[in-house]
Amino acid sequence: MMAALLVAVFMASAVMVPVMAKEQVAVEMKQTQFQWRSNKSPIGDWSVVYWDGYYGASEYEVSGKVLHAEISYMPYVSEEEGTSMVYVYDRESGHWVMREGTIGYVSPYGENLWITEYWKGYLDFGGEEPCSENFVHGVQYQWGYVFGYDEDTQPPFYDDAVWDETVGAWLLGFSVYLLDPLDTNQRAVYEGNVPFPDPFIEPVPKSVYNPLGL
Repeated sequence: MMAALLVAVFMASAVMVPVMAKEQVAVEMKQTQFQWRSNKSPIGDWSVVYWDGYYGASEYEVSGKVLHAEISYMPYVSEEEGTSMVYVYDRESGHWVMREGTIGYVSPYGENLWITEYWKGYLDFGGEEPCSENFVHGVQYQWGYVFGYDEDTQPPFYDDAVWDETVGAWLLGFSVYLLDPLDTNQRAVYEGNVPFPDPFIEPVPKSVYNPLGL
C-alpha cells in the first residue's frame, strides 16, 4: 500500500497509493518488516522478517500540518472501510504522528472473516517540511483482530490466533514496519535489536504512538 511502500499485512499485502490533491509530496524510503502471523506460527517470536525492502516513493497529500495517504490491499479484499491514513504534526516531539483508527475489510482467507486492523506510528522529518531529503525515520505498528467470536470459539484458518481479553477479540497478527532513508543498512541497524514484545503490547492506550520506542 504505499505507492512506493509495500506493507505486507495479516491477510494481504498493503500498499500506499497517492491521494489526488493539489499538493503532494513523494518521499523515498526503504522498509524492514517484522511480522507475526497466527496462520504461520505460535505467538512469541517473529514469523518472518523482510529486510531492506524498497518499493518506490510513498505519496502523501500535504494539507497544512496534516499528511494524508490511502491504503489498498493485494490480494484484493472486499468491503474496505477506513483506509485513509492520516499523520498530524506534533510540535513537542517534532514527529508526524499517525492519527489512530481502524481499517476493516473482508479477508480473502478464512471463510470471509471480517478483519479489523489497528494502526499506530509516526514519521520523522527532523522538524522540517516532509520530503525525501528531510526524511529521518518512521515506524508503523499494525494489529489484526477478528471480532464476533467468543473466547472459546477460535476463528477458522488462523490456527494460532490468540484471545485478547483487553480488546475482546482474537488477535490474528502483529507487525512492525521500520522506515528509513534509502542509504540505510537496515539489517545492520535492526538485526537482533527488535525482539518480539514480551509482554505483548496491545493497541491501547491510544496516546502511545510508539509503544516499543523504535
